[in-house]
Amino acid sequence: MMQQQGATPDGPSAGAPPPSPPPVTVSDAATVRRMYEQTVENYEACFTPEELARPLYTVTVPRLATRAAAAAAASTGSAGDDGATGAAPRALRLLDVGCGPGHVLEILSRTATAASALDDDGGGGDSGGHEPASPAPPPPTLVGVDLSPHMVARARARVPAATVIEAPLADLAAAVAGEAGDAPFDGLACTFVLHHVGSLPPVLATFRRLLRPGGAALLASWVSPDGGRMEGYPEEWPIDASGL
Repeated sequence: MMQQQGATPDGPSAGAPPPSPPPVTVSDAATVRRMYEQTVENYEACFTPEELARPLYTVTVPRLATRAAAAAAASTGSAGDDGATGAAPRALRLLDVGCGPGHVLEILSRTATAASALDDDGGGGDSGGHEPASPAPPPPTLVGVDLSPHMVARARARVPAATVIEAPLADLAAAVAGEAGDAPFDGLACTFVLHHVGSLPPVLATFRRLLRPGGAALLASWVSPDGGRMEGYPEEWPIDASGL
């Protein structure tokens, strides 16, 4: 799932692609960090009830969590991570890249917890002595990453159950593995971050490596005022064993 929403992008200019993929780069990460550190109060104030009532937050982000939960349940039902069928439910793993003060992470947490509760209720009891109750799924694993210490502190306070990591985008994979393990994620959100990225393909490749095959992704970023798209930013991005 991908969306783009309106302002001027910092994407690369049109032209021939480089001969080899460049490293993950962010347009002056120190400047971006300083900007968000200095504007954290104003940024937080943007998340008014009216803003959070937009479809991105009321429909699209919850849909990411439910799709990821469905994919996780399907993969566990057919074969667990150890290859055994009928394996006990595993924890749903969700990652929010550039989580800011934690509003998207909070929605993911709320939706994923509700989905887990439905799975638990849907397991059925053994009132008639015919079917054993299905084991309850463990709580979802929620991970947020942001380069701003102030944003990280707010996200940790907003979603105490989440692991929120302070790290730049260039160190995303290593930071997540160090704090939350190297198991792949069932769902990944990245909202209003990619306009800071100097080269998209390496970032998308990192996201692909972090996602389980069949996992769900939500990327939301800006477009130019005339509606032009960011170069290299796909409309649809299927995640499977073959990659992007």
